[in-house]
Amino acid sequence: MICFFAFVIIYQTVFAMIKVLQIALERRQITNQKYKVMLTSSITVGSVSAALLPVGYTIFY
Repeated sequence: MICFFAFVIIYQTVFAMIKVLQIALERRQITNQKYKVMLTSSITVGSVSAALLPVGYTIFY
């Protein structure tokens, strides 16, 4: 159950980051290439951390 709540928090954080990046792209504060790199990295980091959460909880608890 704890893993589910942690997953939801990570999902919300990544979703908010994507919205911020879209706003920055619309305002031309970042380039299209930076947008793609930051978008890919935030999704990747969020997915990896969400995938490793159950393993971490079983090790520490």
